[in-house]
Amino acid sequence: MQWQSGEPRLIPVHLGFKAFASIASVCAALFIAGCAPTPKPQPKAAPVIDEPSRESVADPLEFKDPCAARLHDISGAMLLCYAVNHQLPAQLQDLSKYAELDQTLEFTCPESHQPYVYVREGLPAPSGGRRLVLYDATPVHKGTRWAILMRPSGPGQSAAAWVVQLSEPMLQAYLPANVPPLK
Repeated sequence: MQWQSGEPRLIPVHLGFKAFASIASVCAALFIAGCAPTPKPQPKAAPVIDEPSRESVADPLEFKDPCAARLHDISGAMLLCYAVNHQLPAQLQDLSKYAELDQTLEFTCPESHQPYVYVREGLPAPSGGRRLVLYDATPVHKGTRWAILMRPSGPGQSAAAWVVQLSEPMLQAYLPANVPPLK
């Protein structure tokens, strides 16, 4: 329908209250949904090549290997000692006074019966970060060694320790080039 001026004519539509309320509700819902911020996808963290994979880190609730359980107890004492003294003890046996009240720390592998290798300063990974502070003297756990990796405290982060299972190539990455691993 055209008016004399050539412009289209709008025909008024009378809506009932229910129709008006329905349309207003739909418009409000669309307006609110349209104004919601779209979540930005989080960037994926780049994998760290020189550290053990998530599968090699022991779950403390599933320590079926007595060696891993011993290392878990030792790592707790290490963290407490580090928190108190800001350094690890000169000798591994000095950690005994940081054990839980009902706990006796054992510093030998229950399978090989050899003492764990302790490196107070820690052996750095090729790219830095975590340090290897304790490991099995021999690869008696299906060709691998249980070990403790530590990250010292720094700005904005506390010290942390991980009980991990290292393959021989992973252990070699921590050892200096001129030092062969103990057999």
